Amino acid sequence: MEHWLNGRKILEFEAWTDDWFARKNSGKWETAPEYGLAHRGVLCLQDHGYPASFRNLKIKELPRKAGREVELFNGKDLTGWEAYGTEKWYVDKDGNMVCESGPDKEYGYLATREYYNDFDLTLEFKQLANGNSGVFFRSFVEPPVKVHGWQCEVAPKGFDTAGIYESYGRGWLVQIPDEKEDILREGEWNTLRLKVQGDRVQTWLNGVRDACTWYDALKADGKFGASTQRAVQEFQLKNKMNMDGKVGQNTWNVLYTRYTAKHGLKVPYPGIVLHTGSSGGTVRLVQQKLNSLGERLNDDGKYGAATAAAVQRFQRRNGLPADGSVGYATWEKMF
Repeated sequence: MEHWLNGRKILEFEAWTDDWFARKNSGKWETAPEYGLAHRGVLCLQDHGYPASFRNLKIKELPRKAGREVELFNGKDLTGWEAYGTEKWYVDKDGNMVCESGPDKEYGYLATREYYNDFDLTLEFKQLANGNSGVFFRSFVEPPVKVHGWQCEVAPKGFDTAGIYESYGRGWLVQIPDEKEDILREGEWNTLRLKVQGDRVQTWLNGVRDACTWYDALKADGKFGASTQRAVQEFQLKNKMNMDGKVGQNTWNVLYTRYTAKHGLKVPYPGIVLHTGSSGGTVRLVQQKLNSLGERLNDDGKYGAATAAAVQRFQRRNGLPADGSVGYATWEKMF
């Protein structure tokens, strides 16, 4: 950081060093953990009481360091980190960062001194007992021990590890699909990847892409822009469809069915008989519906022998001709 006055450099310093934090924490800003940590913000001009004039204001944005990889933990001590609360944080003999409950059993956090906006984070974690852990990001600490922001969950199996939660806000933003709960290896080391870019948050658990993806709410402006296209691609990925980012017939059928099911509306018959050899999003809807009724089909959108047999069982239970095809009568009973 450099300050110049009338063509002469007045002072120069480096922000966010150990010396910088020591000075900040020894003055009146000791109880304001957010003070001085923003990497970007508005420009404000100030005047206290007496007239002040400004002119010839010009600004040139300087290039930011891009793509540099930073080691957040040196494997020796907690340099670059700040502890909040009474939990005990330390580095063990194997070079692992460890947390143990404090005397009051209350929440505690270990936060980076640096602030990060868009990033691609990887880490390994291991839980030795049931607990509630996580990785907070785009967050701030309210003294003495209250973190506001988004959290990538780390928890026992069945409790949405790699899901996204908003602390002291909206709660769960997105939970992981039930079929991905088995990706977590309890009592062992797991690899978590968290990628945050603009309004998009993605997580990987043990190398499995899209353990969870979340977008902040799309703006309903009637324009099919880049954000909408990305959201469509993620929807297609989760529903095992071709990720072209376009809302074609198959994508529309699945979208429409999900919407109508959520809001208690009727799903109209697609106008074609589905049978062995059929494929696509409409077949996948049938498979997903049958699974919700107790079947255990692979919802791959391919109408094979297993799907036909499941349809026959559904037809027999509902007094329909058991031909294994989904025509109008079977569709109306199913949806």
